[in-house]
Amino acid sequence: MRFAPPSSSSGSDLSSDELLDSSSSASFSSSSVSSDEQHTSKPQGYKRKTKDTTTTTNRADTIPKSALGTPAHADELELYNARSKTAAWRTSHQHAQARSDALNLMLSKPDRMKKARKEADDDLDAIRGLLEGLKMERAEEERREREEFDNRNQKLWESIEHTIRETEELHLKALQAKNQEAERLASALRASEEAKRRAEVERNQAEQARQQAEVERKNAEETQGRKLKEKEEKKKAGEIWGSKAKANEWDSWVGKMQNIKQNILPKVNASPEWRKKCNAVKRQITPKVGQITNSQSHILSITSEISLILHSARSASPEIYTWILNHFSKILIKQAETEITAKPSAAFPLARLVVALMLMGHADGLGEVLASRLVKKSCWVVPFWPARKQGQSEADYDKSTGRLSSPETTLQYTLRQTGILTLYFTILHTLPSPSLLPPLPPSHPPYPPFDPSTIPSFFILPSGWLWVASLLKPALWAWEGTPTFLGAFMDVCASRMESMYGRQMSKLLRTVKREVDRERAAIASGSSGGGVGDKDGGSKRLGLERLALRLDEWERIGAWQDVDGGFKLDP
Repeated sequence: MRFAPPSSSSGSDLSSDELLDSSSSASFSSSSVSSDEQHTSKPQGYKRKTKDTTTTTNRADTIPKSALGTPAHADELELYNARSKTAAWRTSHQHAQARSDALNLMLSKPDRMKKARKEADDDLDAIRGLLEGLKMERAEEERREREEFDNRNQKLWESIEHTIRETEELHLKALQAKNQEAERLASALRASEEAKRRAEVERNQAEQARQQAEVERKNAEETQGRKLKEKEEKKKAGEIWGSKAKANEWDSWVGKMQNIKQNILPKVNASPEWRKKCNAVKRQITPKVGQITNSQSHILSITSEISLILHSARSASPEIYTWILNHFSKILIKQAETEITAKPSAAFPLARLVVALMLMGHADGLGEVLASRLVKKSCWVVPFWPARKQGQSEADYDKSTGRLSSPETTLQYTLRQTGILTLYFTILHTLPSPSLLPPLPPSHPPYPPFDPSTIPSFFILPSGWLWVASLLKPALWAWEGTPTFLGAFMDVCASRMESMYGRQMSKLLRTVKREVDRERAAIASGSSGGGVGDKDGGSKRLGLERLALRLDEWERIGAWQDVDGGFKLDP
């Protein structure tokens, strides 16, 4: 919006001072606007229109004098006034025009800035819209790529899982086929073995029937009185498990121990001097036996010391000598019941000590006393199971079978008896050798000539053969602890017997395996509930399973493998 210049009438009313002030203000405003325009950036295409003062001046100069109201014939004063009015109007018009231009310039600058800002905002909005569109397009593209990747990944894993399932199915089918084939072969083998077993049973039954018929034919000739007499004798004697020879042997060893308790021990206890000497020796021997190890040097040292004690006792009195041998035997069996039960290898140094003492001149005395005490504490050393005698108390009968006076379970009894038997078996296993003898001490009498035959037959390996044969008889084999006892014997003596007897030992092992397998099958089928004294068959089954594993290993390898570390001496 532009302002029109003031009219001539209003300009004629202005005084000279006002015109001068207006002129100054206009000049100041014009100069200020010009200065501001120099420092204000012009929009593109803007071009300032410059006032044509020359034109304005000329336009004023060309105004006819008649228009100024001055007559042509006016005098000089009038002309002066007219010219003064004309100059004042022209000056006022110029000032007004200058103010109008300055005001228009001031009003147009905010519009340009606002327009520039609007254009910048529009450009920024356009850029933002463009970026938002690009962002949305990128997000959509990423979403499509992610979906494509997920689809490819899912298809890949589905393919892998499908391949794994197919492989597992093929492997499972192959394994099932293999198991079916193995089961078929096993069934065929079992059927074959069962057929062989039935055929053997039938042959045995036929042979037994034939023998029974022969026996019945012979027995038919015997009188009824003979039968009644035998029945009465059996009733009086009671049922005895084991052969008559074993019963006599058991009675003999028990009788010898009774003689020691009734005749030897009371004499020593009756003499204060003998009792003092025996107690002193007892304090010397007991810790030595309890501390013995499987070291060669340690065994030789203790053997030398105990042999010297025994020689001194034998020189003092036969009763003292027997008392000390009895105490020595008690210590050995106590070790067997405790330490050997937990650690069977602990029996080997004790066995080497016993055999060495026998070779050093104590075979007769030590052999008889030790055997008597072993049989007293374990009837299975014979082996034999005594019948309860008429009028015998239950406590006395339990004592005769090796049971403790305090309550003891069948399993505890079996384990304790196994420890005693392991000591006996290691003595059978120990080969008499000069290496068992220590150097002769200065105060010790000379050793007798080395002679392995001085070892009593009760303590040599052939007795083990008879022990196994007796144990396999039905009366003893029926007892629940026999598989455990037989397993202990095999662990200690089987390798030595195999090297000594060769094929005969192999036959014996096959016989044992056949009996073990038959008993296991009977327990599995329920036709046998275990052994005598075994309520649920659990203890006997454990012994049978362990023995069966060892026999299967022997059959697979072809030789019996030693499992205990006591066979070899420590340095």
